[in-house]
Amino acid sequence: MRAQVGLDREGRDEARDPDRRAQQERAVGDEAERCSGANDRGQLGDGSTTDRAGFVAVPGAYRRVLAGGAFTAAETASAAVHAW
Repeated sequence: MRAQVGLDREGRDEARDPDRRAQQERAVGDEAERCSGANDRGQLGDGSTTDRAGFVAVPGAYRRVLAGGAFTAAETASAAVHAW
């Protein structure tokens, strides 16, 4: 699976950047981060460990998102960092 990692939502409708090491796909838009792919360690952030073939919304509003093979970290507008 080719991974897409949302990096920055400022001034963009959708941000995507490939990370070939990751096994998840992320799309960051104006309303919510959406994720799909492998989720065996909870790396999609939807509160489960169920793999997702289609995109599911992740709670919260983030301006930057960084994802690796088995983790995700995101920064809110108030500079708080959430990791899962």
